Amino acid sequence: MGTIKTLPVVSVIPLALCGFVGILLVFPQQGITPPSGNPLSVTVVGKQDSSGDWPHWLGPKYDGISEDQLWSPETFKKGPKELWKASVGIGYSSFAISDGKLYTMGHDGKKPKGKETVYCVDTETGKTVWQFDYESLLVDNTHSGGPGATPAVDEKNVYALSREGMLYCLDKVTGKEVWSKQLATLVGVALPPWGFTCSPLLLEDKVILDVGCTIALNKESGKEIWRSEKFHPGYGAARPLTIAGEEMVAVLNNDFVMIFNAKTGKEFARSKWKTNFDCSASTPVVIDDTIFISTGYNEGCVLLKITDKGLEPIYENRKMRNHFNNTVYWEGNLYGIDGNTHSRRRGKIVCMDYKTGEEKWNKVGYGVGSVLVSRGYLIILSDEGDLILAKASAEKYDELAKHRVLNGLCWTVPVLTGGRLYCRDATGNLVCLDLTESS
Repeated sequence: MGTIKTLPVVSVIPLALCGFVGILLVFPQQGITPPSGNPLSVTVVGKQDSSGDWPHWLGPKYDGISEDQLWSPETFKKGPKELWKASVGIGYSSFAISDGKLYTMGHDGKKPKGKETVYCVDTETGKTVWQFDYESLLVDNTHSGGPGATPAVDEKNVYALSREGMLYCLDKVTGKEVWSKQLATLVGVALPPWGFTCSPLLLEDKVILDVGCTIALNKESGKEIWRSEKFHPGYGAARPLTIAGEEMVAVLNNDFVMIFNAKTGKEFARSKWKTNFDCSASTPVVIDDTIFISTGYNEGCVLLKITDKGLEPIYENRKMRNHFNNTVYWEGNLYGIDGNTHSRRRGKIVCMDYKTGEEKWNKVGYGVGSVLVSRGYLIILSDEGDLILAKASAEKYDELAKHRVLNGLCWTVPVLTGGRLYCRDATGNLVCLDLTESS
């Protein structure tokens, strides 16, 4: 069922993180290992359409890349114009954008139980079109709390997962509930330390999530189609791909990176991956016939080859340690944030060669923010609210512009579509910036 990694221990170092005292196992640098299995035909699922919509987490191609042609780097350099502001509650939910509407989530901050809300916002005015409220815990464990999942939208409905594991299907136009499922109860898992933050994946007739097991529901009715065995739930989302013509999903939970058949739920492969404090919070990156995963708490990253023997490691290192926001692949290199929230000032932007794991450059100074790629540029939102434009180049870090756009803690990756950039902070301040040439 894939390769289980075992690495020799070199030394043991005392470690204290987030109030926990433990040990850090230090491993030797892992070189490139040629896979022994036979390669398989792998295709990345997802496509950019002419609408310019951003219908779910990481965008149309599930890769964190905006192909928007309406924004201007020159406008960015001069300083983007603020079109409107809105307040969407406490949380880290990013944005789904479809048909001129933006969908996100937030919490009112009240304890022990307050109100969580799914918002539909008009992208022209910033006015709330509708909102759907429900009771939910804040789950503010070592952070502000509030929802961490990003809604997904199709032609008719919006799908949103609460911190407590309640999945809602809402009418896209009216915001009225179509159906709902308490997934934690359904699969029999306790609330994880940081709640449930898996962004729903919509794939044909299914909505697929990691909530202690990987589960697929009929997106029209909420009826269960299949589920995997139980694992420690991860905090990232499932990633679609096809292998030898079969639709699959890749998932990083807190035990393994796994691949399942999307139609049947049958397991295709697994490879062990554990992160300290059970905090694997990123989404797998799929390029050709390889999968890249990265997690924080000094765990690091691994590149895996998809073969007829399962998942075989190519390299493993600690040069890219994504605490939660995803690394983005662009023209042979990975761009992402290496670092943890408990040591934010040491967080750095890293460029790393995808095939070899070699670090090309790094830049300290933007904390544990996020990275978006568009047309050969890095759009970086620092965790203090600075918006940065830099070239997506392996040669060096080349910063072109920097503007303060928010003043709160920013752990949410922005979205760029239609010449507009949407950013938020943890307190719920949402800003829409005009990056078109005319502005």
